[in-house]
Amino acid sequence: MSKYKVHSIYSINKDNEGNIWLGTDNGLFRMDIKTNRLQQFNKADGAQGQTYYPFSTFKSTNGELYFGGNEGFSIISPSKISYNNYKPTVILSDFLLDNIPVIPNTKNSPLKSSIFQTKELVLDYNQNNFSFEFTSTNYLNPGKNRFRYRLEKYDDKWIETDASHRSVSYSKVPKGTYNFEIMTANNDGVWGELTSLKIIIKPAPWLSNWAIVAYILLVLLILYALIRYYNYQRKLKMYYYLEEREREQKEEYHQAQLTFFTNVSHDFRTPLSLILAALEPIKAGNLAGKYISILENNAKRLLALVNEVMDFRSLQNNKIKLNIQIGNWNQFVSDNCSDFSESAEQKRIRYTVEQDPSIAANYYFDKKIMEKILLNLLNNAFKYTPEGGYIKVETLSDIRNFTSTHANKIIIQSGNETRNLFGLVISDSGVGISEASIRHIFERYYRVSESSGTQHLGSGIGLALVKSLVELHKGYIAVYSERDLGSDIVIGFPDDASVYEANDFHNNNKADPHNPESKLDNNSKFMDHEISPITPPLPDSKKKNILFAEDNNDLRELLSETLREYYNVEEVANGREALELLANKNIDLVLTDIMMPGINGIELSKKIKENIDSSHIPVVILTAKTGDENQIEGLYSGADIYLKKPVNKQILLLSLSNLFKQQARIREYYAKHYFAQTNNTDTSINKRDAEFMKQLTEVIEKNLSNADIDVLQIASTLAMSRRTLYSKVKALTGQSVVEFIRNYRLRKAAQILAEEDISISMVMDRVGIDNASYFSRIFKKEFGESPSEFVFRHHKKSDEE
Repeated sequence: MSKYKVHSIYSINKDNEGNIWLGTDNGLFRMDIKTNRLQQFNKADGAQGQTYYPFSTFKSTNGELYFGGNEGFSIISPSKISYNNYKPTVILSDFLLDNIPVIPNTKNSPLKSSIFQTKELVLDYNQNNFSFEFTSTNYLNPGKNRFRYRLEKYDDKWIETDASHRSVSYSKVPKGTYNFEIMTANNDGVWGELTSLKIIIKPAPWLSNWAIVAYILLVLLILYALIRYYNYQRKLKMYYYLEEREREQKEEYHQAQLTFFTNVSHDFRTPLSLILAALEPIKAGNLAGKYISILENNAKRLLALVNEVMDFRSLQNNKIKLNIQIGNWNQFVSDNCSDFSESAEQKRIRYTVEQDPSIAANYYFDKKIMEKILLNLLNNAFKYTPEGGYIKVETLSDIRNFTSTHANKIIIQSGNETRNLFGLVISDSGVGISEASIRHIFERYYRVSESSGTQHLGSGIGLALVKSLVELHKGYIAVYSERDLGSDIVIGFPDDASVYEANDFHNNNKADPHNPESKLDNNSKFMDHEISPITPPLPDSKKKNILFAEDNNDLRELLSETLREYYNVEEVANGREALELLANKNIDLVLTDIMMPGINGIELSKKIKENIDSSHIPVVILTAKTGDENQIEGLYSGADIYLKKPVNKQILLLSLSNLFKQQARIREYYAKHYFAQTNNTDTSINKRDAEFMKQLTEVIEKNLSNADIDVLQIASTLAMSRRTLYSKVKALTGQSVVEFIRNYRLRKAAQILAEEDISISMVMDRVGIDNASYFSRIFKKEFGESPSEFVFRHHKKSDEE
């Protein structure tokens, strides 16, 4: 009843059909019991008015009903009242934007036709305040028409109103698609069909899909810019941090280098001072043996310092490999320690070597590395043990059996701590090491320094080298010491050979470095006169021309003076001068250093071997770069021999003599084997020279029947000068070009005579010889019999076979 605005029911009656009649404060109502339809009657229907009195109702005998109200009473004959069953339709009569009626087909108008003919309405983002006015097609008592509407997806609730409110307004409707639905009922409440209008409100340009995509891209771009800026700032900070760290590291490295060079210079100063002191009496004419001995000993000491630095550098670059072989540990230690007996006597040091009787006869170890370790430790012990002190070396079958009495210690061990280790301990009564310093003694460039100002333990690289060598050998090293009480240094190595890799073991027949008969001391002087007398050179060695390239004037002059006793020596200071001299002079061998300005020794060797004019010339490289990779590089460049400085005089002269002997063998081979394959293993010849000999014999073979072929024609065919061709053939065969061609013709003729059954005159035509007497004479001179005798002997031999 609320939709009819009824607040009170004052009277109730019932007609003969059973329908209920109600008198209210807003009209008279009938309720159809059968259909539950409620029908209103007011003044427009002929009723007395809107308000009825309480209990003012009466039903007559003829069935009429009486209701009394404030304007009289109403008489109702229920049987005469009928229903209006017409289903009306809603008509949208007007459309308004911002309460202003919209005229179709005008500027900015969304209507293309009248609103009641429109099925879809498209509005801009700023046309979202709109209204509708509507009416009904029921004209029977239209004041009682009712309407029901909603804007679907905006407000889905149905709103019902009467005929006095025939308009609806919506404001600030968001963008989107909506359906405006409306329906109407006639005066008796019969509802008609639903009328629908589709409404599309376009988004604002800044809220369109493209705008949203643009916003997303903009946000992503901003995020990217922020992230990139952040990363840039982070990288910039990291760059400055790394730059600062690099600067600090460079400064630390620079300071370490200064410290190292200062310490090395200090170690070099003593032997250099002794050498200079010994030179004074020698220059004055005093050639006493003790001064020569001082020079020799201190030169060796300087060389040992240099070798120590180079060994440490090689270790840092992982270029030193193990070469383990079986050996007697007690004997090895005893042999190396015996070299220090004289030093112990001179310094009045009590020096003893004790051997563990329970130690095994043989262990696996690298003798060369062990020698470096042992000599380094003994040198330190003797250097810092005062006169009257003691040094004891004791071999151990198990280093765990040793216990030191010193309080300060540092232990370095690689591998399994539980495995058994053999080794030795070196004890001394030297200056010792404090607790503060002992943990640094294995650091590079570190020199123990005490408050008293005394310094010891070498240049800061000796013990670092020992530590690296021990670790390379998978060993153990411990230092126990106290200041002014001495030190104990323990080294140990695994007695189980299985801890090493297969390539760590000795696999060739190298000379035992501890066998006096086979040992060549790498630390010997450049000119060692204590070695056995030098083997005389080849008888014709005076004819050999050697080119020596070395940028150090003193070394070049010294070595050249030695070589001139046996060879003609040409001196140059660099590779460029060497190449110029090679182009203008006949050189039989090139001796070169590696480190030279401009063209170095490796490049010089490559250029010599790659040039057909000089590829036959042997090259010997002489250098202080002792690493295997340097030797491989030198030999790969084509060098025939790679000798390490300081070179022994006998080794150098024997190496040169062997090269010339090899050249002689090659000449002899080609003088006798004209038809040999160039890859024959009976002779040692490089690929380029072999190719040259092949080309030369091919040219001669093609022109064999031409009696007028000359050297100039052959040189032109081989694209080289006449002088170069002569030098090349002479170096490889020992013959001139004319002699080589003549002998080639003869041997070819002998081959034809032996293999083919043709006349001697035809053979002469094929080998380019047109004089029978000349052919007979030189053939007999070469083979010891005339051509006819040669043919008869070979044919007879063939018949017998």
